[in-house]
Amino acid sequence: VIHNTKTGFLVKSIEEAVNVLDYIKDINRLNCRKWVEEKFSVDRMVDDYINVYEKILSK
Repeated sequence: VIHNTKTGFLVKSIEEAVNVLDYIKDINRLNCRKWVEEKFSVDRMVDDYINVYEKILSK
């Protein structure tokens, strides 16, 4: 769910996490919500599940 530098920060260590703390305030919360709503809307999720089931059934 994290889009690096857009909706949060991906880090590999505690040191990296500490280094990005100052940048958290730069993440736009409204843009985060919009991104999640676009990627994970009910309609989108239903369509994705239907596609998966159709692929399984066609085998």
